[in-house]
Order: sequence, then C-alpha cells, then structure tokens
Amino acid sequence: LTTPHVQNEQSMQKEVYISRYINLLLVSFLNLLNGWTCFSIAPISEVAMKTLGIQPESVVVLFLIANVCASFILPPVLGRLGLRRTILLGSLLLMLGNMIKSSTSNAIAAWRVLTGFFISGLSGPFYHQTAPYLMSTWFPKHERVIVNRIIMHGNQIGIGCSFVFGTLLVSE
Repeated sequence: LTTPHVQNEQSMQKEVYISRYINLLLVSFLNLLNGWTCFSIAPISEVAMKTLGIQPESVVVLFLIANVCASFILPPVLGRLGLRRTILLGSLLLMLGNMIKSSTSNAIAAWRVLTGFFISGLSGPFYHQTAPYLMSTWFPKHERVIVNRIIMHGNQIGIGCSFVFGTLLVSE
C-alpha cells in the first residue's frame, strides 16, 4: 500500500492504477471479516450460553470497547507506521484474535473466546478508520463516494454473513 506517484488531481484522473482497486477490495474484505467476527456469536447465543457459560451480548460489548480503545491509538500508529503497515497490523490482530477464540479447549474456553474477541476488536480501526485516508490519497474526487460505499458496506455485509453462516454451521 504505497501511494501512487501522482503529481496532482488531474493526472490521478488520467492514470489508472490497478493496485488502487486491489487494495480497495482488500480493505473492504477486512471490513467484512471484522463485521463477521463482531457478531459471529449473536446468532448462536443459546449454544454459547450453554457450552461456554458466557453472555453473547457481553462478548459483543467487549469487542466494541476494544474497538473504541484502538480508535484512540490509531492516529499515532498511523503516523508512525504509515498506511500499509497500519492495515497489516490490523489484519494481524484480526487473524490472531480469531485463532485464539477458535482454538478453545473446554477448560478455558470462555477466557479464550473473550480474549480472542478483545484482540479482534482492537483490529477494526486499523483498516476501518484508515479508509478515508486511503480514499483521499488514492482516488480522485469523482470516485470517492463509490469507494466510500464499497469500503463501508463491507462491514455491513460481514454482519449479515455472521447471521447467515453462524446459524448454518452450528448445530446443537
């Protein structure tokens, strides 16, 4: 994710960089995975309460609290690491959090699920809130509205996927 070498807005409109659209799809996909992770326990709430002994609402609240905490540290991280490394850090946190919560043993399952959701929650702002920066530096003005919609709707599609696939993949 390096900024295309563009002198001004007019030359950005004439040059087509395929990497812009590939990175747009990657950030949108990360937003989809983030939304999916956040609400992945909601459609299976009864199973989660029975097997893990935790309230699904508390897991989502924990995820969102972590998201807010990470929002406060994002500006200095983005300034220090740059756009590419910041998004990579966010995707690493999302992967790590999902690995932790997925590799549960019965003895400490609840703690692993809570820890995994917290780490996954920390990841969201690293690619969700960097979207405006990506749009303003990579896309000309006439494309920014559609780019914004693509990035932001990825999260909503992920939330929908959590309800569809969560109920299909889990059985009591």
